[in-house]
Amino acid sequence: MKILICGFMGAGKSTFLKKMQPNKLGYDCIDLDHALANDFGIHPDRLGEWILQNGFPLFRDKEKTKLKKLIRHDNSLVIALGGGSLNPEIFSMIEKTSDCYLVFLDTSIEVCIERIRGEKNRPLSNISESELFALYESRAQDYEKADIRLNEQEIKEIEGLEALVHNLLGS
Repeated sequence: MKILICGFMGAGKSTFLKKMQPNKLGYDCIDLDHALANDFGIHPDRLGEWILQNGFPLFRDKEKTKLKKLIRHDNSLVIALGGGSLNPEIFSMIEKTSDCYLVFLDTSIEVCIERIRGEKNRPLSNISESELFALYESRAQDYEKADIRLNEQEIKEIEGLEALVHNLLGS
């Protein structure tokens, strides 16, 4: 099974992923940004700098290639996506992969902005608040396609992978 965690920048995807490990189900937990930084041979804290130097188009291309490879991987995985990782090609793969689930961390845009403001490792954190709201709105339709949506309280309540899988499969 593949569980993809999506949400806006600052929604808490990386923090949520940490709650999934270690787990008794044998899933590997992967932060997509960290995996990409590793591929680039840099520390994850320098990923924003890499993006600024190399551009968002190249980053998004590498991100898409890496995510497609992970979705095809044999192991069961929980993957924290970047805020803008979703695109039509990725959705097509998710739909064609019967054991691939998308989980939306529905953290309010206000909380997300508060969390990311001034973070040097997030190139988009320095755009204006109105631009951040517009970016959130442009991505919201993708987030809404998730198999389950967790509000801020539910995000706090889920303490491990077993609880998340229970929510996904309803068993």
